[in-house]
Amino acid sequence: MALVLLTLPRAAPRRPAERAFLAVTWASLGWFLVIGGLSGSWEPFGLKERYLFYVQPLLLLALVLWVEVDVARRLRVVLLTAGVLALCVAFLPLRSLLTAPSLPGNALGMEVFRRVGNLVGFDGGLRALLVVAVIALPLAAAALARRRVAALAFVALFVAGSAAFAARIADDQAHAVAATASLPADRSWVDAAVGKGTNATLLNTSNFMPETVRGQLFPIFAPWWETQFWNRSARSVDSLGSPEPLPLAQSSGTLDWATGLVSGVPPASVVLVDPRFEVAGRRRAATSTLVLYDRVASPPRLVSATEGVFRDGESSAYAAYDRWERGARAARITIVRPAGSNPIGVHVRAGTLRANGSAPAMGHVTATRDVDLGSGTITVPVPRAPFRVEVRFDPGVRGTIRFTPSRRAETSRRRGSARRALTR
Repeated sequence: MALVLLTLPRAAPRRPAERAFLAVTWASLGWFLVIGGLSGSWEPFGLKERYLFYVQPLLLLALVLWVEVDVARRLRVVLLTAGVLALCVAFLPLRSLLTAPSLPGNALGMEVFRRVGNLVGFDGGLRALLVVAVIALPLAAAALARRRVAALAFVALFVAGSAAFAARIADDQAHAVAATASLPADRSWVDAAVGKGTNATLLNTSNFMPETVRGQLFPIFAPWWETQFWNRSARSVDSLGSPEPLPLAQSSGTLDWATGLVSGVPPASVVLVDPRFEVAGRRRAATSTLVLYDRVASPPRLVSATEGVFRDGESSAYAAYDRWERGARAARITIVRPAGSNPIGVHVRAGTLRANGSAPAMGHVTATRDVDLGSGTITVPVPRAPFRVEVRFDPGVRGTIRFTPSRRAETSRRRGSARRALTR
């Protein structure tokens, strides 16, 4: 309102500094509104007040300037301006704006309005309060003989209250991010392992994760973003397919599923990767969300990859395990389901691994298992690496799943048990 009143024609001439201020403020407000509007179309969808953060100091300066120049109290002009602004507020989709998924991390200043809306209703009480405030407050400020103190005091109280709510939600958000990232007590764990001068590269395998299919990108990348914030060595990203959802420079490579080799990325001797993917190298350190390898070969090569399994171990209806390193003769599939769950049909097959374009595929099937399982371990013999193990569940509660390569085949253990029984 102060900015609008300052812009209206008046008898007293404007100073050059005031004209410059109004030009910069209106231009900044217009362009940042465009950016803020466009940002609402990308994830997380909804209001993104953070793109207007840079304009807020200009608006506060406009209030101070309005007080200083002592704009004439033309109540008709104030009432007309307030009426136009109130009309705009009356048609805002308050419920969708203030309950959008973007609000917690992108519009902290709106938290006070969201809380009031939860108390009095968005379409009734909150809308009425905002319309009354938009009309009554400018009129009161213009009519009061000492509107300077009244206007500035009200803004100061509102900003303080809004900041308190914003601080609370920011604190809650920080705890939620920390829980998602699951960093150790020493958050500079990568620097501690390889040194601050080393370039530790994230091998981004999100293209092959079930979270990506669900659109859950934040749980995938929050551990990396937090690690990157606390570690100077965490600098670059090599993406295999889906890129990191930040407008930062990153390399794009491809995974040859037939060999496990990664091509098209710069050499990297230190690599961070999701625990569901093993890299050929020396395992130096790990959290529940990232594993750090050094002495990584060039070009990088995967040892194994787990598909269709969420980070907490929950299995989707179809899970698979690919392995390129030789030595395993069997694969153990451990399934843990909630107590009291009815047995579920589990269909397992193992065989050679081949590439089907940019995706893995089963080649020659060498073994199958079809069981009704509550909880337990299924062991299936595998061919010489590279091999693939696929698990399909019938409808029902699946629980968690874990794949473990074994150097001893199931048939060998059975023969050993038979020999020991005959000896006795």
